[in-house]
Amino acid sequence: MTETRWSPRDTLNIRRIADIDVSPDGICVAFTVTQAVMTSEKSSYLSQVYLAGVGGDSLRQLTDGEVSSFAPQWSPDGRSCR
Repeated sequence: MTETRWSPRDTLNIRRIADIDVSPDGICVAFTVTQAVMTSEKSSYLSQVYLAGVGGDSLRQLTDGEVSSFAPQWSPDGRSCR
């Protein structure tokens, strides 16, 4: 059996989930996913906002771009996420 060792590259491939906010009706959850971006021009972490059903279904990415998005919050009536 070949032993696999953990490397710095493996650490950079980990995605971190944070800033979790459950909708007022308890059906959906908004959260951020942060991952490392390593290119010849850039070395940083980038966070984007996602929505999903509380059971993990219907995953949808809300933001996309070269600038991080943080701390999604539901409106009090649960009709929008900001």
